[in-house]
Amino acid sequence: MCEQSAQKYHDDTTNPDSKIVKRTDEAMWDFYSTYNSMALNERTEEGGTQSDREVRDLVLTMIEEYTAAREDGFLTDEQKAVYEVCRSAGDIDKMLPTERDNTVKDGDGTVHNLTAAQYYDYQGNFNSLYWNLVKEALPGADTDAERESILKGAVDAAGIMTKNNVLMKLGAKTTDDYGKYEDLQLYSIPVSTYLVARAKTNDIKSLKDKRTGETITNSKSALVAKAVLDMNLDLPETNVRKLMEALNVDKTVRDWKPSKLERELKRFRKDAGIE
Repeated sequence: MCEQSAQKYHDDTTNPDSKIVKRTDEAMWDFYSTYNSMALNERTEEGGTQSDREVRDLVLTMIEEYTAAREDGFLTDEQKAVYEVCRSAGDIDKMLPTERDNTVKDGDGTVHNLTAAQYYDYQGNFNSLYWNLVKEALPGADTDAERESILKGAVDAAGIMTKNNVLMKLGAKTTDDYGKYEDLQLYSIPVSTYLVARAKTNDIKSLKDKRTGETITNSKSALVAKAVLDMNLDLPETNVRKLMEALNVDKTVRDWKPSKLERELKRFRKDAGIE
């Protein structure tokens, strides 16, 4: 069903969205193939248990809804926005959701095999989180580069967060890269806000002293901190500092008051010959 849909679009070489269609179709088909194989291997009775059948019905509904939407050419507003970014970039690498693994490695390095039901939940939660993140974050982007960064960031964030949700349900140790997202949630900072801030500060580099050519200490952190403040976020000061921490702003700079930040930036720029 999904495979037939994929083949139809892959054969249409005149379709400008062929790469996007190919990637999304293959991701869905790969997920279904993996799930189906797992479910068959786990089956302990003819036709499966009631729980087995319930999960399988959910998976089949997911596939049917996806295929129907594809055949009808229906796209949500989020899909339209994401696909437009992909078209502008001329590339889709690491910008669209992909199939999840059916195993997860915890913070101790132990690999856990998932059941078919757990795998379905993992994939479904990853897809949902990715689309929610891009829905919330994309309106905050001003340039194509920022929009591309948000899509790639959403793939990474959704992957890390949903993987660690699985690990917590298994009672396993979470991974180190989850700590940042755990802190953001603890301080009620939307992950989408972090993705926007990251996109706006990705290309910021340290300033160099015009006389010596050496990097000016804390100049990059100060520029990133200024960019975060310029976002005029509706967050308490403590939470803004936590966001800066997630963006690797040095603690010294995070503790500066806005007036001191402005003074230091003026000095940094003068030393760099910018003003």
